[in-house]
Amino acid sequence: MAGFTSFVSHVGGPPAQMYLLPQKLDRVLFSGTMVLTFAVMNAVKLIPYFLLGQFDRANLITSASLLPLAPIATYAGVRLVRVVSQTLF
Repeated sequence: MAGFTSFVSHVGGPPAQMYLLPQKLDRVLFSGTMVLTFAVMNAVKLIPYFLLGQFDRANLITSASLLPLAPIATYAGVRLVRVVSQTLF
């Protein structure tokens, strides 16, 4: 379900959370599982998006311009996972 909703409307997070949260995983394991799940889902979506013509010049320029923010956002996410207590997480 997370894969389908991720493709249709970019809302794959809630179904994935509904599955993972009851398992009471450690915050690092939960975050890592979500990252890997959506990395695989996004990689799988590349082919259909390409076939749908989503990779035009404007889209690729926007992606390239946002690329420098990726390491900053990744660092912020790692930092937040480490700072927030397991109970609050």
